[in-house]
Amino acid sequence: MTWFPNPINQSPRPARFNPRPVGQIRPGSATADVLAYLRLVKLFQRKDTIVRATGRTARAVDWALIFLRREGLVIRGEDPRNPRYRTYKAVGSDK
Repeated sequence: MTWFPNPINQSPRPARFNPRPVGQIRPGSATADVLAYLRLVKLFQRKDTIVRATGRTARAVDWALIFLRREGLVIRGEDPRNPRYRTYKAVGSDK
């Protein structure tokens, strides 16, 4: 006969509350600022312009643009002078 320790709690754990749900833009975040700026200007903007306008760090703007593109809220274009430079515009801001 083998002995196995008895689990203390065999009931499933209740779902924990997450104050920062995945995929939601929090007010006051860099993502919210970038999206608000792009919706305001309604034109394609380069990343350095977005950084200066929002006052956020380049890394914060990078992550915000990655998230916003993945969510389909921002589209990316190419600068006609050099394809290495990207421009960004909010979806639906051409109205």
